Amino acid sequence: MVFTSSSGTTLQVSVVEFLIGGSGTDVVTLDTAGGTITLRGIETLSGGSGTDIVILGDTGNTMLAQTGIEFLIGGSGTDVVSLGSAGGTITLRGIETLTGGSGTDYVVLGDTGNTTMVGSVETLVGGSGADVVFTSTAGTTLVVSNVEFLVGGSGADVVTLGSSGTITLRGVDTLSGASGTDIVILGDTGNTMLAQTGIEFLVGGSGNDIVTLGSAGNTLTLRGLESLTGGSGTDFVTFGDTGNTTTVNAVETLTGGAAVDAVTVTGSQSLRFEGGVGADTLTLASSHSASQVVFRGLSDGGAAGDNTGYDQVTNFQSGTDQMVLAGAVRGQIDKNNDGAVAGASRNTNLINMATDEVVRLSTQVSSLTDSGLASVRSNIGTLLNSSANSSVLVLANNGSSTGAYLVTDTNGDNAVAASEIRLLGVFNSNATATFTDVTLG
Repeated sequence: MVFTSSSGTTLQVSVVEFLIGGSGTDVVTLDTAGGTITLRGIETLSGGSGTDIVILGDTGNTMLAQTGIEFLIGGSGTDVVSLGSAGGTITLRGIETLTGGSGTDYVVLGDTGNTTMVGSVETLVGGSGADVVFTSTAGTTLVVSNVEFLVGGSGADVVTLGSSGTITLRGVDTLSGASGTDIVILGDTGNTMLAQTGIEFLVGGSGNDIVTLGSAGNTLTLRGLESLTGGSGTDFVTFGDTGNTTTVNAVETLTGGAAVDAVTVTGSQSLRFEGGVGADTLTLASSHSASQVVFRGLSDGGAAGDNTGYDQVTNFQSGTDQMVLAGAVRGQIDKNNDGAVAGASRNTNLINMATDEVVRLSTQVSSLTDSGLASVRSNIGTLLNSSANSSVLVLANNGSSTGAYLVTDTNGDNAVAASEIRLLGVFNSNATATFTDVTLG
């Protein structure tokens, strides 16, 4: 065991197991053989050309770690370590505060789990334990891999994920994904973040999460975000299945999940919205470019004969916006497979199931959503030239709004039973939607 004097010393040590610095300033260099040393109270330490394993004592240490130290293990006290300016690679654990130097620092955390504050470190790789990393208040630009929890400081933190996986974070200002599948969970304090390309799954916390997408274009699945703004590229966004209430701007394509989604669009940009299953609500901006509402699956909208479970769309602009029939719904409607809509306005008892694909009822109905959809069925009346499983999309209005109904005459008897009509969606405050607003996609 070696003690340095109180006046401080500059010393090269070899084959020393324990080194305790005095009250002065101690500058120590380990010799070239490498080895393991336990020390405390040393202000500056440089490693040798061999493999150096440095264990810090339990009283807490404040130390400048120059180049050449391969492994650094903190004690039970509070250890504050600064890395030298030359840059390098170091593996450490149990260090409470780590500040990189002016060089390029590559830091690997040990496998016991770490809670560490870092600043001015370029690359940080977590170990097999659970690592909780805080960034310094000065802000940092950092590549992170295999870290479970990342908490940004008050400065501007720009983080790139170096490997795929799951990370929980908060307080990070800019985040870019890795080449694999990244699952990012936002903490519950609320976050305002720029999400660059490469993030596949983004999950909001219980706070207010405001996310802006990068300009390169993005394809991601998300849930639990309160506000989402797309970038200048083309963004394809899918909601998770837990239900979402989100304000959206400048997103080109948005697909709902299996639960109920409520979307409010604030910008004027075009949007292609596909709600999927669940009684989704879409409120478009009062003034917007041509947008599309897509009905694809035979499970979209309400169940047969039900007056619940349908989508609701507000600020749909007839003559500009479109209802798009895709997938299985298109397969039911496009009788001749010509890719065009055969539309007509029809009075009661005049829908021709042999030729009509989309029909607007000429007479308004008393209710769009009464029990069994009786008013619409009564207005349709008896079908003409039907056959088993023949279908038609019917648009009915009540003087203020329009409903879109998928009618399938399953037994070909020219009558519409409650079990043969489903309400796909209601277009609120729009009584003029007609067959020319419907297209196939």
